[in-house]
Amino acid sequence: PLVARVALWRTQMLSAGDAAATSERNPQQMTELNQLRELLGSVVQLEPDNGLNWFVLGTLQFQTGELEDMRRSLDKARVLLGDVPAIEQMLGAAEGIATEH
Repeated sequence: PLVARVALWRTQMLSAGDAAATSERNPQQMTELNQLRELLGSVVQLEPDNGLNWFVLGTLQFQTGELEDMRRSLDKARVLLGDVPAIEQMLGAAEGIATEH
């Protein structure tokens, strides 16, 4: 859970005050987000029953524009964590993005 919390904090810091779409992020931000996503991908393999890990992985996948993977991760998080408003909000935001394209 510590890795997930640090990754979530860092994701929030990278996004603070920046509502820019994924395509508008600078390359350094995208590199860090991708590295965090890869790290969390490994973490969920080690701790597949931890809903926070799946939630944070979904958050990172959302930030990197991997919406299908995000949905799968958030579905796993929902099973493990139950109904969490943040999960529903991200899924709703992803639906909004999908309809724009």
